[in-house]
Amino acid sequence: FCQELFQVCSPDQRTRLLERLALQIIEIAQDKRGTHALQALIQLLSTDNEQAILIRAIQPHIVELSMHQHGTHVVQRVVSSLSVPVKGVIFQAVLGRFKEVAKDPFGLCVVKKCITEATTLPLVRELIQTQLAANAVELAQDMYGNYAVQQALEAWGGGPMANVIKQVLDRFVTLAVQKCSSNVVEKCLLYASEEARCLALAELGRSPDSMRSLLKSSFGNFVLLRAYEVAHGPQQGALKSFVQKNLTLVPNKRTRQKWERALDGKPVNGGIDG
Repeated sequence: FCQELFQVCSPDQRTRLLERLALQIIEIAQDKRGTHALQALIQLLSTDNEQAILIRAIQPHIVELSMHQHGTHVVQRVVSSLSVPVKGVIFQAVLGRFKEVAKDPFGLCVVKKCITEATTLPLVRELIQTQLAANAVELAQDMYGNYAVQQALEAWGGGPMANVIKQVLDRFVTLAVQKCSSNVVEKCLLYASEEARCLALAELGRSPDSMRSLLKSSFGNFVLLRAYEVAHGPQQGALKSFVQKNLTLVPNKRTRQKWERALDGKPVNGGIDG
């Protein structure tokens, strides 16, 4: 009803309706049904004044809403639908408590939306990069935060994320054998510059014990498979020779079969992730 009313109202009536809703906007945003109505209403805001009324109402509660199961959708809709100055208020609040929001299951969704939107906003992207770099290792190991790092790598590529990639690859083995961070290590191998990737693999190659520990680990195995996939020339040859000699260390039959196919130059069934 509110959506239909808003569409047929005059500009003055729309403003008065918004001002009335603003008094209870947090309760509405956090309500199971109210959140859907509010999201639809946000898409209809067409003037700077209407958007200003909305953002003034939610500004003190942006982080709280971001980490709420229903409120998060309202914040995401603002980020994806409204003007850059209004989005900027969201960015500022999220950046102020970035690590906390990124490590929350609902807050993560807002962070990922911010990362996507920042692709075309260089200054915002730089600010998010700074936060990711400051918390790279902690986020990589977190069950939700790791997805924020992965999202940034996928959205922006390796160049803007070089600092994060270096931190992750500098802790290659430690992070590769953990469930959450192993996925981040794989992504870093994919998006790293050729120089950074070669340096990481060269360091790994100097430690046979580290490579054996990866082969013994279910998560480490998939990272090492990815390393083999992206390696070239002598580095790939050295990895192949080492794995062939130590394949019995791989504890899982299916993973050993993946290695056998990879070492024979055949596609790994279902891909490395399958």
